[in-house]
Amino acid sequence: MPGLADALGLCRNMGPWDRLLRGVLASSILGVSLATNYLDSDLILSVLAYGFAALNVFAVISGICPMYFLTGTDTRGPAARG
Repeated sequence: MPGLADALGLCRNMGPWDRLLRGVLASSILGVSLATNYLDSDLILSVLAYGFAALNVFAVISGICPMYFLTGTDTRGPAARG
C-alpha cells in the first residue's frame, strides 16, 4: 500500500548513521529545552528550536529529508540506491 511519501514522489534518502545522528540531535534539543526554562523565556528561540527538533524527528521516523530531496543528496550508500 503506497504511503504519503510515494504519493508525493519522495523516496528515502537518509542512511542509518544520518538518522542516528539526527535522532541524537533532536533528543538533545528537546531534552535541554524541557530541562531548562531558558527557551521558555524567549518565544522566537523556543519556536525555532522546537520546530528544528520536530523536523529532525520527522526525518528520523520517515527516513526522508526534504532538504536532501531538494539538493539531490542521498546518504544511504550505493547498495540501497539500486
